[in-house]
Amino acid sequence: MALMEDCKEPISLTEYFLELLLREVTNLAMIWGNQVFHQKQKKVGIGSELVIPIGRGSNDTMFPAAPFDFKEYADSCKYSYGVTPRPIGSPVIMNIKLILKRFGSNIIFSNGLRDPYSSGGVLEDISHSIIAVHTPRGSHCLDILPSTEDDPNWLVLQRNVEIEIIHGWLLKYYEDLLQSN
Repeated sequence: MALMEDCKEPISLTEYFLELLLREVTNLAMIWGNQVFHQKQKKVGIGSELVIPIGRGSNDTMFPAAPFDFKEYADSCKYSYGVTPRPIGSPVIMNIKLILKRFGSNIIFSNGLRDPYSSGGVLEDISHSIIAVHTPRGSHCLDILPSTEDDPNWLVLQRNVEIEIIHGWLLKYYEDLLQSN
């Protein structure tokens, strides 16, 4: 999708905002990924705030082996970084669904179920505007990366579902705006 200034034919305001949103989300995902990478390289603050207790495989991936062993994980963090992780995690994280239900709106939690972290993700809708979208074949952040000609059909469909949800939110916003004037 191209922005208005890139197009020979005009596009709708909704399409324009969706394209801007997609570009910003893609940029944020890439920035977030780089921050995580650099944090790990510097070994700063890793392991103390958020422990996602996921075990996968038999120590043949980058994830801890299944089943997850908190003591082993904590010992490793202490040895490597001098930090002991909190076993329960932040109360904010533990109550995120309640907080979002009360105060959140217009959020899509997109999960690819091939991503081991998806088991700690939001897999069911929290409210009518906090929506979980997932696919059995997806992986971490795949749906927010720029599209390519080689994208499989299931990925194109996942993105289209997300775009339709956002489109509906924008239509509702403009409808409410018109009614308030």
